[in-house]
Amino acid sequence: MSESEYKLNEVYQTIQGEGAHAGTPVIMVRFARCNLKCAWCDTDYSGKFSADADQLVDLCVKYKPVNNIVFTGGEPALQVDLTLLRRLKSCGFQCAIETNGTVPLSGMGFDWITVSPKPQEKGFELRQTYGDELKLIYPYIGGSLKKWEGMDFDHLFLQPCDDADFPKHVKEVIDLCYANPRWRLSLQTHKLIGIR
Repeated sequence: MSESEYKLNEVYQTIQGEGAHAGTPVIMVRFARCNLKCAWCDTDYSGKFSADADQLVDLCVKYKPVNNIVFTGGEPALQVDLTLLRRLKSCGFQCAIETNGTVPLSGMGFDWITVSPKPQEKGFELRQTYGDELKLIYPYIGGSLKKWEGMDFDHLFLQPCDDADFPKHVKEVIDLCYANPRWRLSLQTHKLIGIR
């Protein structure tokens, strides 16, 4: 039994639908809990079950040969710890995190860090200013794209918010990418093809 219990919503196999790894088979580990309350978020903050590190590793191993894990949420950085990362890596998993950037990840050893800031949310303070991928949700991007371009990310994505104005957002994001060619369009392709 490990020292930590993690509050979770689900663990499942899918195809990564967005960002630089779109199209890649992954195991999604969706954590409960978040320190922000975004209007469009579909996370159950209370969680559906708890698991310790050994139990969570067992849930992931059953999806082998897929070896890419994505920690998502909620805000996974509130719960993921070195114990869990080390146990998953010892089983051959690559571990990625999708975070809102409010919790610093220095020294954690993630294989891929996606930061998706929520600057419009009360209490937001960006503390993770580097990673592999920066993904901004449009129209909730918080001012000029130039301020984001100065941060240390290899991939820059704009993702239209999937709300009632989605078609309008897509058009506006395309125009922003034309005007700012360092940025790429990210669509939630898993929703387009009807998987979660």
